[in-house]
Amino acid sequence: MVILETQGTSTHQIMNIIQIIQLEKKSGQLTMERGEKATTEQGEITFVNGQITQAQCGQKSGQQALY
Repeated sequence: MVILETQGTSTHQIMNIIQIIQLEKKSGQLTMERGEKATTEQGEITFVNGQITQAQCGQKSGQQALY
């Protein structure tokens, strides 16, 4: 299982992390956070054998949370 928390990571770097998780068929949860204090936004992507099974970012979930 892979559990990663990212903060201060660019979108390009996060996409690379997602690709590695998918290629290596890892399972776990990727947790991301951006912004500061009152404007903080959190997101999570859950993987099972490299496949995204769940995604959430703020009020968005599923495919909408990934974009």
